[in-house]
Amino acid sequence: RYTGHMVKPLGQITIDGETEDIEFVESSTVTTGVEAHVYAFANDISKDLAVVEVKAGHNTPLQKILSGDETIEGYTSGAGSLVVTHADRTTKTYNFPSADNKPVILGVGDVMQWFADSEQGLVFYEVCKPPYEDGRFEDLGQPNSKVPTTTTQAGAIAPQNKPGPALGK
Repeated sequence: RYTGHMVKPLGQITIDGETEDIEFVESSTVTTGVEAHVYAFANDISKDLAVVEVKAGHNTPLQKILSGDETIEGYTSGAGSLVVTHADRTTKTYNFPSADNKPVILGVGDVMQWFADSEQGLVFYEVCKPPYEDGRFEDLGQPNSKVPTTTTQAGAIAPQNKPGPALGK
């Protein structure tokens, strides 16, 4: 059942210039202020899609990627940031909207968290290759309450050049 507020059910999505047919599967509440809408690709069972809406001033949980060949995080609308600590412990902040709104490709060991702007919500998509299964992500505890202090102009990447948070439990 569709329960979204900012996103209407989709029949197609365009990612990096390629349009694909998708079929709605289900919606769920991730945490306060965060809704995920899950889709299957109509002609490609090797991946799946979540379109996630984050209300103004909210953020997704801090999550570590534990499995999968590729996780693609992409901006759809609104304003906010994606903060990634890569497996090599370098941290980057991607601010959206940006000049090119290019998707961010992540892998096993990377840690990610999205933050919506305090004035407007954010919608992003996540493609999992292969399709999502329980255990793909590890919730690293309580979501952070604000975007890290490193900021740049919209779309710029701000390496923090310091080790990321302690990752594991």
